[in-house]
Amino acid sequence: MKKFNYVNAFIYTIGWIICVFGGSYGFKTLPIVITFFLVGGQLLYLRSQEEKVFIQDLILLFYAAFFGFLMEVTFLKMSFVSYATENRLSSMFPPGWLFCLYFLFALTFNHSLQFLNKRYIFPLIGGFAGGFLSYYAGFRIGAVWFLSKYSLIYISFFWAFYLTFIIFLNEKLRLITSKVYDAASLEKPLKVFFDMKCPICAKEVSQLKKRKQTGKVEYLSLDSEKDLLKYTDKFSYQSAMKKIHGIDFDGNILKGVDVFIQLYSRVDLQWLAVLLKAPGFNQVFTLGYLIWAKIRLLNR
Repeated sequence: MKKFNYVNAFIYTIGWIICVFGGSYGFKTLPIVITFFLVGGQLLYLRSQEEKVFIQDLILLFYAAFFGFLMEVTFLKMSFVSYATENRLSSMFPPGWLFCLYFLFALTFNHSLQFLNKRYIFPLIGGFAGGFLSYYAGFRIGAVWFLSKYSLIYISFFWAFYLTFIIFLNEKLRLITSKVYDAASLEKPLKVFFDMKCPICAKEVSQLKKRKQTGKVEYLSLDSEKDLLKYTDKFSYQSAMKKIHGIDFDGNILKGVDVFIQLYSRVDLQWLAVLLKAPGFNQVFTLGYLIWAKIRLLNR
């Protein structure tokens, strides 16, 4: 993967040049098409080399692009800058070529710029300096104009905090992926209690059993409180029917999405387990599951 770091740096540099010069000359589609191939090609390569790194990069790409988009909208809203090429949808949105830079940049965090992950002071300083130099270079090329004499300073501070926040999320993802893909943890058995009278639940169990079992899972169907007491008295049968429950090797009680994270880790769906555990996604999926569980009970 070390050789890929040099390739990654080269691809980002080429992508930056194409996007910024394309924006300065009014090209709206070309930078997007080229970025699609540059980013897509790297992701395909990473997937073929190591799935764990691929999943971490893919989710980080979403974070970098999403928060980068919000930051650029803020710049436009606060009249820090204007761009040579406007977005076709709205002047309050960043142009497509600028948005492409965030996708390209996101794939450098774990490769050519992986040193930023070592200390938070690095992204703080690097974000300020990098933001300053990048926007100033864009200004010199003619892709961006500053609307006040302090715009570049404001942007640099925003970038310092943006980059530090993305590195923070990247570290969270690294810890999550390491745990989800840890072979020793997956060998520890997991008991999962399903409501097999629920057609959707029964179908889900059937599909999971057919998948490659990368860990130890015991699928348990309960019919009564008496059945449950064979395994535990730490929660009631009624609770188990309202929300999916599980018990890990250490005896910890798991509920809802936390059960699916452990379960998917053991049935060759590690990528989905990482997504369910990732910051932001975890909260959304937890809320979604609570709503679905209530609807399921009403229709049961």
